Parts: sequence; C-alpha cells; structure tokens
Amino acid sequence: MRHQCPNQSPHPTALPSRRSFGAKADFSAPLVFVAALWVLLGTLYFASLQPAYSQVSNTISELGEAGAPNAHRVAFGFFLPVGLLVWLALWLVRRGASDRYASLALVALSCLGAGYALAAFFPCDSGAPFFGSWRTQVHNVVGFIDYEGI
Repeated sequence: MRHQCPNQSPHPTALPSRRSFGAKADFSAPLVFVAALWVLLGTLYFASLQPAYSQVSNTISELGEAGAPNAHRVAFGFFLPVGLLVWLALWLVRRGASDRYASLALVALSCLGAGYALAAFFPCDSGAPFFGSWRTQVHNVVGFIDYEGI
C-alpha cells in the first residue's frame, strides 16, 4: 500500500482539499463575503442618496461618477475598501495555496480587486459613456478587467 500525504487527493484531477489551501486561506472566504455584502449595502445606500438613480438603467460606476455629490465618499468609502478587501483575500489565498488549482480563483480575485480599487481613482464621466475623457477610458478598461475576472 502506497503512503499518501494528507494534502494529496487520491485522484490527480480532483479538486484540492480544504487543507491544501492552508489555515491562512480560511479567512479569505469571509473577506470575500464581507466585500460582497459591502457592495450590496453600499450600492443600496448610495443609490438612496441619488433619487434619479435606477439600479436597472444605471451602472454602479455612476454612483461615483465625476461631479456626483457623493463621488468622494463612493470612491474612498465604497470602491476602494471593497477592492482592498478582495486583494487581502487574494493575498491570504496566495500565501496558503500549495497547488495549481487555486490559480483560477487567484486570477478572478485579482481582477475583481483591481476593478474596484482603481475605480476609486478613475471615476467615469457623467452618465458613464463608453467613450469619454481619458479618465473614463481608464475606468472602462479597468471595468472590463474586473468583469472578465468574474
């Protein structure tokens, strides 16, 4: 009978066990949950401050668009903290990952974190046009990376 390490799966293509990610990764799931909750609550809160905002017809970026009354609060009290929480989760997963199976999760987390963190520094123009100022172009590229990671 062959000896098998506790972190190895009996089947080479099986998903990794929880142990393979290590104890540090155990904190990453709650951080991602908090970030998701922050997005939900932040969107609802800041949308309530803009009576003309519609979650159906407007983008989340329009909550912090250039010139919006709460643009600074949305950028640094909503987008940036979400991005930093996701990056912290990414760092914890990366430190605890011991195999290649975590790579897709790491790419998705890094894209999501980049999207929110950089949106804080590059708000879109009013109305979130597809083409606009250089700042909007950077915002749209970062948004594309964000949504591609998900």
